[in-house]
Amino acid sequence: MGVLLILNIRFLSNEWVIETVYEYYRKDDTQGACQRLIQAAREAWQREDEVIDDITVVIAFIK
Repeated sequence: MGVLLILNIRFLSNEWVIETVYEYYRKDDTQGACQRLIQAAREAWQREDEVIDDITVVIAFIK
């Protein structure tokens, strides 16, 4: 397994992101992982700030 992480999702901890993506890695579901991170980021922005920043998520599982 190869892992490359570039994390900087405001309001989400790196630990949470890693644990969440790993759950989807075990299911080989990159699209689900991307959707979950986007959903969580959007919810966090709505709770913490007046505006929602743009986000792009790209995940590739290397086996």
